[in-house]
Amino acid sequence: MSEFVRRVDDAIRALADGDIGRAGGALRSAARVEGLEDDPERMTKLLVVWARVGRASDFEELAERCSAAAGLGDQELYDAAWQLVEVGLPEVAVPVLRLLDWRHPGHPEVLSELAVALRDDGRHGQACDLLLRDPSVLEQPLLRYLLAFNALSDARVELAREHVALLPTTPDLDGPRAVLRGALGRHDLVAPISSLDRLDLRGWHYTLTGGVLLHLSPYGYDEGMAGRYAWTQDSPDRIRLGLDRAAAVLAAWDRAPEAVLALPERGDRVLAEAAGALWGLPVRTWAPGVDGLAVAYDLADQGPEVLDALEARGDQLLFVHADCWTDPPPVAPDLLTLLYQVHQAPWQERLAFDAEAGEARHEPASDEPASTWAARVAVAEDWCDVHPSDSLDALTGFASTALPCQGPRVSWRGGPVRSSRFG
Repeated sequence: MSEFVRRVDDAIRALADGDIGRAGGALRSAARVEGLEDDPERMTKLLVVWARVGRASDFEELAERCSAAAGLGDQELYDAAWQLVEVGLPEVAVPVLRLLDWRHPGHPEVLSELAVALRDDGRHGQACDLLLRDPSVLEQPLLRYLLAFNALSDARVELAREHVALLPTTPDLDGPRAVLRGALGRHDLVAPISSLDRLDLRGWHYTLTGGVLLHLSPYGYDEGMAGRYAWTQDSPDRIRLGLDRAAAVLAAWDRAPEAVLALPERGDRVLAEAAGALWGLPVRTWAPGVDGLAVAYDLADQGPEVLDALEARGDQLLFVHADCWTDPPPVAPDLLTLLYQVHQAPWQERLAFDAEAGEARHEPASDEPASTWAARVAVAEDWCDVHPSDSLDALTGFASTALPCQGPRVSWRGGPVRSSRFG
């Protein structure tokens, strides 16, 4: 039995069991099997089963588009691929778009959508190779921009620099050009003090987002994680570590905030009250433009209005404890404790090991007030496992050169440092 057939059969069984998540995971793996674009039968099978997943999850638009694309018509394939990218399934869109690229080589809309799908799936080198295949297509500004973005994300800095310089001056490209120029400038700033190799997560995080990553996960560091967390349960100790490291970086920057500004969610208040107690600062309610350090526990908790305001916050510094690296928010914080794929706050429902029973058990979510959790953080021992390369001296030495970002501070999907992802 081929790998593709095995994965699709797994998805069909999962659908029969009502496990939509497992079905989707199996189909994402099936979509990565090489050569699907050369096999109409397998391509049709993939789309038909994705349509079933769409219906089972009440996503009728995805179901309809995948079902229509199963006939392998050009427009239907393109529409389905576009939808797959939009809903966060770029790895499934890639073989569909490669089929269209084989049928219509050099077609600008197909090329751009395939480059975007490869970018969103972290395959930046493949996106570069695609766009360099026929240099004449780069006369189209969008394709040249996509080449520059993917080149920088693949650590091909001089290739990115070359094509950023060739981008035309148009209103549509002014913002993206500024983002790329800012990243190139930060690369040059930290290159003398940072390896910027494919394990230098802190160096590339600053280069691409303008923010300083305060803590590198030691778990699986040399086995595929490279400093990011996969699944993690947070603790007051680790929150305290992030606060202490944020204070050290602010000192290295000679930035002494006059207040801590709590964003609206419960976790934000925990972090802000703990910071205020540790740093001897007043805690105020956050608003754009107010003097002080804006503090958020996790930007995934924020609504679009808050995120829009944070994106336009000007010189107001933002400290965030945890960000999801597989589904990043649109805003890049200036200070970030850690990157995760799946994360549970200390006050959320969580798993614990029952030593007497010798098994794991679920602990219910805590309904204690934010002030109680803030007090626990403030008296925590500032202890958690750290990687040997992640000393406080290494962090502050980096921060003394990696100054607060001037200009656009936007999230960046992917980059030269790859981490294993699950699900």
